[in-house]
Amino acid sequence: MTTKYELTDDTIKVTGRTLHRIRAVTAIAGLGIAAGTLGGYVEAEANLSQYGDAWVYDDARVYGTARVSGNARVYGTARVSGNAQVSGDAWVYDDARVYDDAQVSGDAWVSGLASRSPLVISGLAYTVTLDDTHMTAGCQSHPLREWLDADEAKLRLMDGKAAVDFRREFGGIIQQLAVADGRLSAD
Repeated sequence: MTTKYELTDDTIKVTGRTLHRIRAVTAIAGLGIAAGTLGGYVEAEANLSQYGDAWVYDDARVYGTARVSGNARVYGTARVSGNAQVSGDAWVYDDARVYDDAQVSGDAWVSGLASRSPLVISGLAYTVTLDDTHMTAGCQSHPLREWLDADEAKLRLMDGKAAVDFRREFGGIIQQLAVADGRLSAD
């Protein structure tokens, strides 16, 4: 097996674990990474696949039994830990935290820092997820206030008449839940 990176002696301690900065031993053309380029930190080689173009950049950290594979990227000050899996063409960046048994895959992008677990509403025409600032309905994600205030023309661009009907039927309930849960101001 050809290795694309190695663990260096540059280490940091995180929750009692020793993480090693990685260094590319060969060029990773798909990412524009030259041999010798330093990356982020991993606890063990098992955290970052030697195959594909997966990479950990900057001060990002991957540890525990977490794994980054495929063409996934973890950068900034992001953390991937526990048994989390980041794969495919997914990006985890900024101050994002992916942990426990979370799976981020496909073309997903995860960023920022959520201050609490999302509120998930299922059993509707679309599954709705409310995080600190956004609402995701089906495959569409928008700032919650923007979705609530959007005119019919903008809603139609989201998913045609179905989006208009969905907001008309459930917008008030979603707004009440978001206000009651402190994710949206009452005004």
